Amino acid sequence: KELCDFSSDKKHIVSRIGFVINASMKKAEIPPGITSLLDAQNNIWGNNLDSYNLKITRNLEDEDSYSIKCHHKFKGGYSDNDLTEIELDYQYFLKEEKSYNAKQLEKIINDKMPLALSYFKDIGVKGI
Repeated sequence: KELCDFSSDKKHIVSRIGFVINASMKKAEIPPGITSLLDAQNNIWGNNLDSYNLKITRNLEDEDSYSIKCHHKFKGGYSDNDLTEIELDYQYFLKEEKSYNAKQLEKIINDKMPLALSYFKDIGVKGI
């Protein structure tokens, strides 16, 4: 509760900030970048897969004080009527824990959110 109270001057120890998207959709609704990844997996196995449960972690950036990764999870079936569960978990990792008050933390979140949203959009269009 206090973490979300940005009027507080209390310090919070932070080691990671994440942005997560969860969605379930039919094959026709899946963005083309993700469809191409799932189709490529099916092609490897001779186009006869019934279902998939993939987890992929991509290293996006590695600097002295932080790193950025995105965990991708895809679970579903290859039938047109099957739902695919998609989870994109964009993580900003601090290599050393830091103490921030709520206003500082809010600024970091607001600075990093557009990067995460841009990455999510690119995954939908271009794929991994």
